[in-house]
Amino acid sequence: MVTLLKIDRRTWLALQAQKHRRARQHRLLPAPVLRAAYPSLLRWDWDLPNPHKWNVWTSLDNGASWFLTEDYWMYGDARQFAPDGGGELYFIVGVNTAGVEITERSNWIRPDDAIPPVPQSVIGLQLWARVESLAPLADGDPVATWPDESGHETHLAQSDPVAKPVYRLNRIGQPSVYFDGVDDVLTSVASVFKPDEHTIFVVARPDSVAENDLLGTGGTSDGDTLLMLYTNRLRGHAFREGDPNVIDGDTWLHAGDLALFEQSVSAGGIALTVSGIGDGSMGVAGNGANTRKWVTLGSRDTGSNFNGHMLAVLVYDRELTGSEANTVRQYLLDTYAVPTPYPPLTFQTDLAGYWKLDEAMDSTRYDSSAAGWNLDEWSFQEATGGGHVPVGQSSGFMNYAADFGDGSGGKGLASFLPNFLLDGDFTFSCWFNYNSTSGFDGQGMISVGGTAQIGIRAYDGALNFVIYTDNQAGYSGAQTPDYSISENTWTHAVFVKDGNSLRIYINGYEQAYADFTGNIVPTAAGFFSASDLILGINPWGYPLIGLLDEVGCWQRALSGWEVDQLYNYGNGLPFENF
Repeated sequence: MVTLLKIDRRTWLALQAQKHRRARQHRLLPAPVLRAAYPSLLRWDWDLPNPHKWNVWTSLDNGASWFLTEDYWMYGDARQFAPDGGGELYFIVGVNTAGVEITERSNWIRPDDAIPPVPQSVIGLQLWARVESLAPLADGDPVATWPDESGHETHLAQSDPVAKPVYRLNRIGQPSVYFDGVDDVLTSVASVFKPDEHTIFVVARPDSVAENDLLGTGGTSDGDTLLMLYTNRLRGHAFREGDPNVIDGDTWLHAGDLALFEQSVSAGGIALTVSGIGDGSMGVAGNGANTRKWVTLGSRDTGSNFNGHMLAVLVYDRELTGSEANTVRQYLLDTYAVPTPYPPLTFQTDLAGYWKLDEAMDSTRYDSSAAGWNLDEWSFQEATGGGHVPVGQSSGFMNYAADFGDGSGGKGLASFLPNFLLDGDFTFSCWFNYNSTSGFDGQGMISVGGTAQIGIRAYDGALNFVIYTDNQAGYSGAQTPDYSISENTWTHAVFVKDGNSLRIYINGYEQAYADFTGNIVPTAAGFFSASDLILGINPWGYPLIGLLDEVGCWQRALSGWEVDQLYNYGNGLPFENF
């Protein structure tokens, strides 16, 4: 067994003095060295040819002078750990015949008996960038360098003024580094780790979760890794022998929510975690490349740039144990006040109907919610004694859509089940594509008993949301400006009744607002009763000229945040499973 030198406080101070004289000491190696008393100065020198060597300071005159030994302690797979975060450091020097680790202990004295920061207390920390280190910056200052506090000094840097993220003092309630989603990127000044096995932690509040890289190693080739946001999910990669080993998480992510994103890769598996909750895992194929990589923050190399705020980034060069990961995780959750658990989507709450409108023409359109309000075909011609004209099927925004034609057939879809939407607040969401602004004064999209009507004013291309109340002679409602929608274009529209106000959102943004007085009075109108829900035609037979898809109905007022989620950056959101 090897007995380690016990180094007291005086010795530690001498070590610190020696640190500043390194440039004059030719025998001192420039690589990281084993120093006494503080974990930030205590680490493997992985750059040496033999990864199982320590650089060890030695004194022969009771600390008056110090030098590096020519011969190194070689312990095989030796590693250092501080199990209790206290003043005792242990060195694993091997295993006995029973497989039990053999350790040596030395009572190192830290300056002021300091407890090491949690990230440094876990073995394998290779990169630690935290927003606290940027406190000297003013709000809006560009971030040219984000210091690495792991002790390896592989700082994150950017020399291009255009591509520098900026420091934000309080945009999200605490300091952050903001990436614009266009070209902002930070890259490590040297190689950081071998991605074959690793653990990554990123505390971030994304403004977009469509396709945005959090952290990568400069590419998507063998030996690379990439942690990103993709189609509202966390996506991880471990590239090995031509296999990207890609996994998508289960959690539906929201723009504007602070979260802790994790990726852990072992020799045989990859796992994702979101704000402390397991988000999915799978086995990985292929052998590791055994190649050290630089780290790129905010993009894999170019493109798919992260848009939002980052607060901390940590990289370990191994898969952490469960207890180690929990230690680091809880530290990050507490330090940056990350909400837990990650908030679920709320679209199932008070969902009254969801019609995908994927069915073929002349058939029932089924309600995918639990309410069972299936829609049957109906036409103005049929109501006035003419023949039945089926609603067509065309390629839709998602899969297929209901095609109400050119207006000549007066086509519609109707549910004759009783409904109670008019008793309180309600919301309708839909995607529509209309192809004519002529032919009718108004084109019906959605109506409830003739009393609440949503449609398109054909002569000016504006959207209308109108209702009838007990103390107003006519309809009162909201109307969008005529520039809000275009022909032959898929457009997302949400119509919200919230108390005594009506709102219209187009493509995620509120475009119209109106207050009304009195109470809604369900009354029969045209050829419909007060309990009818109809799509694609209004109660007097004016049909939509175009397509309607993904119609949802809630018996509550959705918030602007939920409307933004439904729009989903123009990708839409199928919401029956939430």
